[in-house]
Amino acid sequence: MDLHFYPSIELEAMLYGICRGSLTKDIQCVPDYECKGDIYLGPVGVVKLADREIIDSGNIFSNFMGPNYYYEKEEDYVNIKKGDMVSKFYAKLLLNRETREGLNLPLVLSPYDEFINRSTGEVFATFKIDLFSKWADRFGEIPMPLYLATLKNNMFINSDLVEEYIRKSIKFLHYNLDSILRDIIDNSKVIEELNLHKLSIFNFINRSSFSLKLEDKISIETIAEYL
Repeated sequence: MDLHFYPSIELEAMLYGICRGSLTKDIQCVPDYECKGDIYLGPVGVVKLADREIIDSGNIFSNFMGPNYYYEKEEDYVNIKKGDMVSKFYAKLLLNRETREGLNLPLVLSPYDEFINRSTGEVFATFKIDLFSKWADRFGEIPMPLYLATLKNNMFINSDLVEEYIRKSIKFLHYNLDSILRDIIDNSKVIEELNLHKLSIFNFINRSSFSLKLEDKISIETIAEYL
């Protein structure tokens, strides 16, 4: 089986045990901005739900934070980086704006790469919109879906096995987080930046990633009409 995942630190860390062969050599892991592969973990706006089944484990939701939109001046559109489907989806859904690929500040889950000057702590943006608040205003208290774990429809018979691999990989991550981050993140990153990655991982990948709860399923059903 091929497991494709959207290239992000959170997902790479979560799937480390599977992708590095620590848990199984039966699954080949491939970073992928599109929704390909037998198994795909990726942003809500990328996953093609008509062709796939949501599986019980490996999904990431937020009850307390989500993407932030950093910008220097008000525009009728949102600037995003090339291939940034997370930004494209949430800009359309929550800001009701078109997107343009450009060099200005993009929409992100966490601002640790683009916006923080490590020597001064300065954030390179004038304004920030918390899109989790926008989500709560529109959809209420159901969690905000960020990444969904899916299988091709014709592979659903293998879902229990895949879910077990993912659960084991999440446990592996939580027991080996420091060594995993040192392995997948550039050695030039300073300790403060590594700590920000750890905070993001603990925020989004936790016990709720082991199994879908009722409110998670309601969240997926609510968002499905926009995909």
